[in-house]
Amino acid sequence: MVDRMMRALRGDVALYEEAESNPSLTQEAYTIVAIVAVINVVVGLLYGLFSGDIGAALLGAIFSGVSVFVGYLIWSYLTWIIGTRVFNGTADVGELQRTLGYSMTPQILSGLLGFIPVLGACLGIIPALWSLYLGVVAVRQALDFDTGKALMTAGAAFVVQFIIFALIGTVLGVGAAGLGALTGGS
Repeated sequence: MVDRMMRALRGDVALYEEAESNPSLTQEAYTIVAIVAVINVVVGLLYGLFSGDIGAALLGAIFSGVSVFVGYLIWSYLTWIIGTRVFNGTADVGELQRTLGYSMTPQILSGLLGFIPVLGACLGIIPALWSLYLGVVAVRQALDFDTGKALMTAGAAFVVQFIIFALIGTVLGVGAAGLGALTGGS
């Protein structure tokens, strides 16, 4: 698994082709997503604990971990729908889940950098952009089309996913504010 993750980091097209065509790598791709989620949970928990609010720490940590998985699933399905319906790519959802799972490998580093106060947030953008680049490679290989279509597919999926998460965040934020007002919290 580590060897394939290193190949994924390098943007090795052969690795993404292998992930696309080999269903036995599905569990490995899910494991990478799980590692990213666990690191995000730990970082979120630590930040929350340092702020002194255990309840907020637990809620933030759980939300962080769940958002990694939900984001990954939304990303997979959106790229599949857009790529196959709009740009006539050829893939099934499993192929996209495998390739996109491997493209999340740099986010492990992003999560680990999160342990560094202030500097970690600034440096964390590098692995995030790296992962986005690898996501385009993953989409291109899974959907069997050119880089231009992969960029448009990934870009459209990113915008839709951003809107979905913004709406969820708004609803949860308003709900949390209302609950705080009802319970006398600040």
